[in-house]
Amino acid sequence: MKNLIFLLVFIFTLPPFSSAGAQPLETIKVAVNQAMVILNDPQYKDESRKNIQRDEIWQIIRQVFDLEGIARITLARSWQQFTAAEREEFTEVFG
Repeated sequence: MKNLIFLLVFIFTLPPFSSAGAQPLETIKVAVNQAMVILNDPQYKDESRKNIQRDEIWQIIRQVFDLEGIARITLARSWQQFTAAEREEFTEVFG
């Protein structure tokens, strides 16, 4: 199930910071490499630093994926029925 979600996220989003010549696969590779550096960093072995590690990984994810767009696609027609506050809350919970 997680693989399916990742595949859908990958298909339906475009990196907001990619330049006109950047290839999507290269953008994903760079983000994955950055995340792997954080995941393998020994300073995060301590449980008290896991939240910091998670926040740094989410920063990378937010740079690459349009989480609001993914949330909008997930809700489909219902997106228009939600208030702006509900949309924002769903987007925050979603990603």
